[in-house]
Amino acid sequence: MNYKVRYIASGEEIPAVIKTMRAWFIPPIAADNPILENMADYYPAYKNMMIVAEKAGQIVGGALGYGSNLCIIAVRPEDRMKGLGRRLLQTFEVGAMKRGVTMVSLGARKEAKGFYEQVGYSGKSSMHKGLPLPSKSLDWRLRKMDSVIGNLDKGQELDLDESGRISPLVVKL
Repeated sequence: MNYKVRYIASGEEIPAVIKTMRAWFIPPIAADNPILENMADYYPAYKNMMIVAEKAGQIVGGALGYGSNLCIIAVRPEDRMKGLGRRLLQTFEVGAMKRGVTMVSLGARKEAKGFYEQVGYSGKSSMHKGLPLPSKSLDWRLRKMDSVIGNLDKGQELDLDESGRISPLVVKL
């Protein structure tokens, strides 16, 4: 089955998406988390940093943040280990680079540290990854990435390869 990655459609969609994603954590993230409670306040200004994945019309993952902060990223347990989390994170980073962000920060649970380290993050519970500085070269790379990502207002279909995984976001230079 294909996945579809898209931007959050409206500020009104954000609370339901966060509620769904919170439940995938063990233990679940508290409902009164102030960072997540106020996420809708940053929509639409940070729309390109609020991404969800769907399968058969149901939310199965997402990466939401603003500024240089990735506030929550989660993939439904039965959809993990297929490259979806990595693709969501890469798409989030592209959105951050378009805004001139040069470092992404996130809070990581102990069991997720290995995932973040594999994609270039470092730190203990607070992890960081440097992004390229704004330049003409980065502008060119972002345009190339946009052509790979597609129009996320409409959504991008992601197919599983022969090994059952989603291909990483790669731009040939």
